[in-house]
Amino acid sequence: MRIPFSGKCALLRDWTSSRVPVFFDFSKCGELTDTYLWCLIRVINGMAYIGPFSRDVFVKYHSPEAKRNNMDFSALLKNIDDGIKIVNQPCNISSVHPMRLLQNRKEYKKR
Repeated sequence: MRIPFSGKCALLRDWTSSRVPVFFDFSKCGELTDTYLWCLIRVINGMAYIGPFSRDVFVKYHSPEAKRNNMDFSALLKNIDDGIKIVNQPCNISSVHPMRLLQNRKEYKKR
């Protein structure tokens, strides 16, 4: 999820300068009322990237069996972060000829 970050939300404001993803647990103390943690992945150009993260998956990635099964939590987070970086790269569409776009659309419709 991409949400505008204005600095008015104290929770986000206090954690946006973190260089690593930050996980939030909004379940009640002692009660697992929510099966998801929320992850603040990063802030780019005033947009905060946050998303739900399964509590069970989080625990599995940090269990002893994770190493045996080659489950690398850091690599998973890096893949997510890389995807966000790709989405935020400027796109130069002026170098694409409009007729090429139409041709691609016609080829796609044939499928």
